[in-house]
Amino acid sequence: MATPRHLHASEGDGLCRPLSNGQHAMDRVYLTRDSVAAGDDFDAPHVRQLNVPACDTALALVEEILKEHYLPNITGGRATWVVSSHQPFAVCAQEWPRPKELGLPIPMTALATKGGDIRLHFSYIGQIEPKVVHDVLWRCTFDAASVD
Repeated sequence: MATPRHLHASEGDGLCRPLSNGQHAMDRVYLTRDSVAAGDDFDAPHVRQLNVPACDTALALVEEILKEHYLPNITGGRATWVVSSHQPFAVCAQEWPRPKELGLPIPMTALATKGGDIRLHFSYIGQIEPKVVHDVLWRCTFDAASVD
């Protein structure tokens, strides 16, 4: 059986903003995630604060977070996660090289903040086929006020 790999994102997507001196502006992110097993519950909700390069889109931010190996490996290599701020906006899967958006790109200004931190939560969906999770959520409406 193959060893599970960490959820990761490709390098150099160009969506994070370098400063004129070549350094990156940084955003502070407050992360929480679900537990993946009973032994993982002792530390729930698995809070972590990160400083990550400032990005233009929420998906690019998730890619930066995945580079930090915040999400645990799951035996069998099939963990599926849904990323939310005010509402779900992306699906990550241990077997996918990159997260996938649910709909149109979300600008950074649309993400929840508190105390200057961008707030994201990763919901563990289990070892469900990630394409099914993505397709179901893609069809959902999360803001009834947006439907005329």
